[in-house]
Amino acid sequence: MTERSTRLVAIDALRGVAVLAVLLSHLPFVMRSGEGYPRWVQMSLEYGAHGVNLFLVLSGFCIHMAWARAATTSSRPPAFTAFWKRRLRRLYPPYFVALLLTVAGLYVFHGVLRHEGPGLVQRFGYASGAQLAIDLVFLVLLLQNLNEASDRIGNGPFWSLALEEQLYLLYFPLLWMRRTIGWPRTLVLVLVVTLGFRLGAVLWAPDHLGVFLRVGPARWFEWALGALAVEIHMKRVQVPRVFSSGLLGLLVLGATIAIDHHMRWTGPNVVAAHGLSWGGAPYLVGDVANDSLFGIGFFLVMNAACAHDWGNKTRPALALAWVGIFSYSLYLTHQLALVPAKEIAFRLGLGMVPVSVARLVVPIAVGWVFFKLVERHFLTASRASRSTSA
Repeated sequence: MTERSTRLVAIDALRGVAVLAVLLSHLPFVMRSGEGYPRWVQMSLEYGAHGVNLFLVLSGFCIHMAWARAATTSSRPPAFTAFWKRRLRRLYPPYFVALLLTVAGLYVFHGVLRHEGPGLVQRFGYASGAQLAIDLVFLVLLLQNLNEASDRIGNGPFWSLALEEQLYLLYFPLLWMRRTIGWPRTLVLVLVVTLGFRLGAVLWAPDHLGVFLRVGPARWFEWALGALAVEIHMKRVQVPRVFSSGLLGLLVLGATIAIDHHMRWTGPNVVAAHGLSWGGAPYLVGDVANDSLFGIGFFLVMNAACAHDWGNKTRPALALAWVGIFSYSLYLTHQLALVPAKEIAFRLGLGMVPVSVARLVVPIAVGWVFFKLVERHFLTASRASRSTSA
């Protein structure tokens, strides 16, 4: 079998859904006249950020699939060093190129277009050279989800790449538990660790909650669900048919969004009034369980997509699968394309709708070009390395 023939179109289509959802969440802007999106549209698009939850489930699926296809029930986990070499060879070079482009874009925006500050540091939009140096070190070492460097450097989605690396580390204890105590107990234990970690962050580090909810243990359950989905797809794990119900998955996602919406707009007032009393606790518990609920919903949808071969049945699904093939490149570069697309559209005197279309189409085109020129080269090298190892 060739690498291409082993691809699951349904998984590529879901990748396309995830990256387009994230892109849509960054779409809103304000015209120079002050005109912006209607409030309800902006609020709806914000939920596209949960494309990251789908990405995490997909990541667990794809990483575990590579091992599960060749594994037997008694197979040992992949060699730690070889695993990391392949992952870094596949993911790090495109990321580093995107990081260099981000830093260059930061200088163009602040130093060339806005002429900010007399010093070199100010031309990158920073007030402190020490902060810039620290952020660059964290970004190069893929630790940026620990200090919010992604937001300051101008490419917010970078935080999730650091999270991915931490989840890769957690893959090895996950495999050990799967082999030692089986999937049911493993999944329960992972859920306990995830919810316990998040609850601890809510109770003891509320001022830094955004950071703690973006690190590996806080998102382990979503990723583990993706790994479990592989063995369900390969029929190595027998589960009730309801586990492959797309309708149930959509209902779970809808209910989670409704709960999240309620907490987002009413929760802060209740918590401010009641703190951790019975009135405020349910809203704080939402921070603990929210991402895991999204993970369950996407897990069910993904099982249904694979079981019913959704990706091969309709042209829209095939179009999404095409986007999914270069989703990593699009994820890395879409923030770099959004601002130039807006500025060029403004200079052409375009209105709200044409500017919105430009901010949607231009990042997709840039992501495709980046894939062709950069990512594909390292993808081919990673495949060759995996074939040699096999």
